[in-house]
Amino acid sequence: MDNAYADPGNTYITFRIQPDIPVEGSFSLATFDLTSQSGVETGGGGVNIQCAGRVEASAAQQCVMDSGSFAPDAGGQTLTLRLEIYALYRVT
Repeated sequence: MDNAYADPGNTYITFRIQPDIPVEGSFSLATFDLTSQSGVETGGGGVNIQCAGRVEASAAQQCVMDSGSFAPDAGGQTLTLRLEIYALYRVT
């Protein structure tokens, strides 16, 4: 994850997909988990993911994820999220 922003209705996360070796095409998430520190998944709603196309085989792909809102910790100040990506689709 690169950045995250949360308000009472949404959680926005930016992240990069960087292949280990140069490979043509772009990627989309096939399977993943987005969980909060309390174990809640995907913010109580659907997730919308938009990724920019890659311009070269060794470039990272920039993506933004729009999820439903997550509740902060008991103090109301901190929100800890974990994004685990298990599989990607390669789009050529």
